This record gives sequence, C-alpha cells and structure tokens, in this order.
Amino acid sequence: LVADTLINLGAIASERGNYAEAEKSDRQALEINQAWYGKDHPETASDLTILGRTLVYEHRYAEAEALLERALEIQERVYGNVHPRVASALNELGKVAEKEGKLDQAQSDFARMAEIYRKVYGDKHYLLGIALSNRGNVYMGREEYARAERLYRQAIALFTETLSPNHLNTGIARIKLGSALVGERRFAEAETESLA
Repeated sequence: LVADTLINLGAIASERGNYAEAEKSDRQALEINQAWYGKDHPETASDLTILGRTLVYEHRYAEAEALLERALEIQERVYGNVHPRVASALNELGKVAEKEGKLDQAQSDFARMAEIYRKVYGDKHYLLGIALSNRGNVYMGREEYARAERLYRQAIALFTETLSPNHLNTGIARIKLGSALVGERRFAEAETESLA
C-alpha cells in the first residue's frame, strides 16, 4: 500500500513536470514491491514500466529501454502476448524507439499495441486512439503526412466518441492533425484543427 501511494505521488510529480521527484517516488515504490512480490511479479513489472516512462521524460532512453524490456518480458510470461499490461509496456518501448530515431521499431511496437487493444477492448476504446495517434507520430517522423493524417483522424473520432470532443486527448490529436496538414501544405485546414 505504501508503494501504491508512492506511485500516485510520482504520477502527480510527473504531471507537474518534476521528473526527478517522480523518479525518486517510482524507485522507492519499485524497491518495496520488488521486495514484497519478487523480481518477476507483474506488480514489479508495472512499477518498472512506470519508472521507465519517467526516465523517458528525463531523456534517459537507454536506461528506460532496459527497464521496459524487462517489464515486457515479465508481463508476457505472466499474461501472454495479448494483455493491456503488455500493451502498456509496448507503448513506452515505442516511445523510446521513436525518440532514438528507430522508427521501424517504434512502428512495430505501436502496431502491436493497437492490435492488443483491439483484441481486448474492440474497436471503440480510447486506448486504441492512443495507439493510432502514436503510429501517426511515426509517420510524421518519416514525413509521410497523409498517412499520419489518416491515423490522427481515426484517433480524434475515437477520442470524441469514447471520451468527449473537449477532452485533452482529443485536443492533442487535433493539434497533431494540424501539424500533419501543415506538412501537406493544407494550411487553412491546419489552422482550423490547431485553433480547435
């Protein structure tokens, strides 16, 4: 329970942009849960994923990648290849790959994440929207703006339906769509999406 509280405190610190404080809380939680549950337990793996996410925010990609690969291995062994916790680890690994310019690996991780969410939740879940938006980011990195646009539009539709038209995720996806439209030189449409 102390570890759960530390994870929550780390999340608050992270939301405020205080990643050093978040890392400290995440590491304390990991230490407690690892001692309580063991090194190969899914709770430990979840803490590894959370800590890995924090390290990505701190631009410590190699360290994050090692923790996230360990988390993924534990989650796959415990839950199999199709589980939301597996998708969560893949999401973070995809972000690391994207930041490191390994776009093929990022695309693979995000595509697998999307497929897991489809199998678990169906076609109408906001987490699928996150996976689609992340795949769009990879296409933006490749300057394949039309492909990014299609994925961002799908993400916006999902966020609008499952969260709301005014949800933060919807707004972020519309900004990303605006960027894709700028890449396509469709400036009036880009302005509409960005202003929205």
